[in-house]
Amino acid sequence: MEFLRKYRNVILSILGIFILALTALFIFKGLGSKEFKITFETDNGTGANSLIIEKNKTIKKPEDPTKEGYEFAGWYLDGKLFDFNTKVTKDITLEAKWTPKEEETSLTLESTKITLTVGESDKIVVKTTGDIREAKLKWTSSDENIVSVDDNGNLKALKEGNAAITVTTEDGKYSAECTINVVEKEQDKVLVEKITITGDTTVEAGKTITLKVTIEPSNATNKKVTWTSSNKKIATIDGNGKVKGIKEGEVTIIVKSSDGAAEAKYIVTVTKKVEQTGSQVNPGTTTEPEKPQEQQPSEQQPSEQQPSEQKPSEQQPGETNPGQDQPSKPEEQQPQEPKEDLYVLYLKPKPQTGSGKIEQYTYRITKNGTTLNDYSGFIYNGHTTRKNAGSVQAKYVEGATSKTAELYLTDDSSPIKMTVVIEEL
Repeated sequence: MEFLRKYRNVILSILGIFILALTALFIFKGLGSKEFKITFETDNGTGANSLIIEKNKTIKKPEDPTKEGYEFAGWYLDGKLFDFNTKVTKDITLEAKWTPKEEETSLTLESTKITLTVGESDKIVVKTTGDIREAKLKWTSSDENIVSVDDNGNLKALKEGNAAITVTTEDGKYSAECTINVVEKEQDKVLVEKITITGDTTVEAGKTITLKVTIEPSNATNKKVTWTSSNKKIATIDGNGKVKGIKEGEVTIIVKSSDGAAEAKYIVTVTKKVEQTGSQVNPGTTTEPEKPQEQQPSEQQPSEQQPSEQKPSEQQPGETNPGQDQPSKPEEQQPQEPKEDLYVLYLKPKPQTGSGKIEQYTYRITKNGTTLNDYSGFIYNGHTTRKNAGSVQAKYVEGATSKTAELYLTDDSSPIKMTVVIEEL
């Protein structure tokens, strides 16, 4: 007690100094710099990173976040749109607000090409969005003998070939197509082993010859072949083996089996076109009109006849009297009948990858040498092309021994037969 009384003033002074120092420390911290945390909450959108900012500083606005199916409406603090010019005095959390996007209406397929073996089943998965999300769909097959489809898009492969499956909304406004390639089971396939080409080996320019092929073995599963010319400027060939000479030269005709197992080549020589005229004279030469031969006096004495009994000989049309020159008449030109329009479907094989190749072609259609459609899509056996604005519509069919095509100029027009020409890649 004596100690406390003796040093009381000293103790009080020390205590006062401590209180003053502590107070100054708090004041200094309050007036000095302080950092605050800014958190960005994006609600499953692409995130903006949190950041640390000094007191009384403004926040630099980050890039707008994104969220599938929504549009960004802004950053909000306590339910109000945040003003990035506001100075920060505490830790805050900014929340992203979103408004739903107006969904686009579409109909799409998960797969647009499917390969199946005979007897195999599969299902086409379709996705609809927007106004047709719950719409009823109609399924059709371009060849139900090859592949069938039910109302739910379930497929059944029936025999080898190609077919197109089309799904359409009931109102017909939206549709999508899937190409189905059905192949034989490997153990059931009989591949082509040999191709033999027969026919003429020469053709005159401007004329045609037809080649034929023999497939071995005779029980090959797929006997279809493709024809190509090594030089279409010399000679062309269509899908039926008809070769047309273009100009003088030599060309190799190549025949390949559709199963890819065999190939054959055949050399055709195109000879120069023989020019012919009505008078059978060489071009560029002129001829003098033929004069009638002078008749020599006959050594035979004429028979004695009375003048009244002598009758002039009847002159037949086209005959001339002896000694009378008659100019030759020009040959009358017969009016030519108008030629029919010639439509040609040129097919160019489309490269395929993987097993179970599908025989597809890009194509162009010409009328008397003028292009109507120029490789604007693809076509295959049994397929009818879509009719786009300003285009024509074609159907291509591969038979057992020939390839044919039909052309539809308008929706209600009768089909026009076309020549089919297979071009090289």
